[in-house]
Amino acid sequence: MICIHCVTPTPLKKFVHDQGSFGTCQYCEQSSSVVEPKQLFDYVLERVDENLATQGDLSTWEETCLYELGTDDIAISTIDVVLAEWFDLGNDPYLNDFMAYLPKVYHECDNGDERHFYVDGGGLDRNFFEERWEKFVDGIRHEHRFFNSPAKNFLDSIFGFLSNVAGRHAET
Repeated sequence: MICIHCVTPTPLKKFVHDQGSFGTCQYCEQSSSVVEPKQLFDYVLERVDENLATQGDLSTWEETCLYELGTDDIAISTIDVVLAEWFDLGNDPYLNDFMAYLPKVYHECDNGDERHFYVDGGGLDRNFFEERWEKFVDGIRHEHRFFNSPAKNFLDSIFGFLSNVAGRHAET
């Protein structure tokens, strides 16, 4: 059993409080709100799966940034660092047991390589309008500046709803 006192991150303390029952902790031997190790470990692994990407989740753009261009904009690490540092479990007494509990899939990929986890918040993915915006800018700079129907169509696709909204407000 793991008690609320042996858990550092506040969300995990809340989990132990909400899901736990009164018992004795196997790490500090205090009587308090406790959960089974498997219950806590599975809960943390669900958060890992929800919040981090693996290599298969990366876009071609992100893989290129990481492995060909060497960007530091995407945090990359192995599961031991993810748990100890990113999830702030490094000082928790159950970390070694947690590492031993982890299924093999968290340590290595299907091809046997060490598994990496990534965080970027989506900032490096190219968005829906990025390519269209680049064509728009290029068209204005190097083609028809004043009579440019592709540029007009692009701007209408972005701002057209504003004229519809303004028209509706003018009618009322």
